Amino acid sequence: MIQHVHIPKTGGSALAQAYATSGAINRNGHAFTLSWLKPGDDAITIVRDPVDRFVSAFNWIATYRRETSPVAWPWASPDAMALGIGSEMVDGALEGLQVFIPQSHWLDGDLARLIWVGRTETLRADYAELKARLGIHEDLPPPGPTANTGPPHQPLSERAIANVRDWYADDYELLRTNGWLSL
Repeated sequence: MIQHVHIPKTGGSALAQAYATSGAINRNGHAFTLSWLKPGDDAITIVRDPVDRFVSAFNWIATYRRETSPVAWPWASPDAMALGIGSEMVDGALEGLQVFIPQSHWLDGDLARLIWVGRTETLRADYAELKARLGIHEDLPPPGPTANTGPPHQPLSERAIANVRDWYADDYELLRTNGWLSL
């Protein structure tokens, strides 16, 4: 069986919606990681540039989850939060909220069992390849109300970008090593 390792804020919900009726892929929640694969199973996933994912996660929480977040939300912008990386408050939010957990958390097993890795930045083209490979007929849905598919709402300063890149250094190494990111 092919399992979907769904990394938050990468486009996985759109992907799951597209293949839902095909029966070709088993949809899993955000808790499912690569290390949970059963013998004989393979996996697919989507990865995203960590800076873009950070901004998307911030905007998603600020817009849709501010009232229900387990962490007080004192940051007015993703730049303000990123500039605070290294402080106890920001680091606690980054470690405690699933949307900010590094992508390497979900890709903690045998990477050879990933039969397809899409990228948020090229998801429509990547999905076309997956459709053809698995005989899926459904198209990706248009972006939904919680999708953050465009450019960041508020650009990050150079210092904020450097902080986010440092925080997600392991993700950048994983993505570059496997050819899933070009910077």
